[in-house]
Amino acid sequence: HDIQSLLNKSDGCSKFYLIGVDEVGSGLMDHELAHAFYYLDSSYKRAVNSLLKELDSNKVSRMKELLLGWGYRGGVLRDEMQAYLSTGLVGEQGKIFSKRDCIKFTKYFKEYMGNRV
Repeated sequence: HDIQSLLNKSDGCSKFYLIGVDEVGSGLMDHELAHAFYYLDSSYKRAVNSLLKELDSNKVSRMKELLLGWGYRGGVLRDEMQAYLSTGLVGEQGKIFSKRDCIKFTKYFKEYMGNRV
């Protein structure tokens, strides 16, 4: 399908999130779903923002610097952090956030996903 035909099928929804990935099964889909939940569901956004506030502020500052270096800009930094932490995709960020830092995020993400199925 082309993008226009997909958008025409949105059934008049005022807010939706279109996901495109090139690697299914790599954890990338969950990462993108975390972004979608953050954008579409204010209760999800509040919950993960609350978890972000619990993190060590030095780690958060270092992660923001890393994301800015990758070309991300101000308004998406919290969203990016929660998506990485919620799915345990902490590649280079693993130098900043450990798997232990991810535990509350991944647990909440899995519970949230389970409630959607």
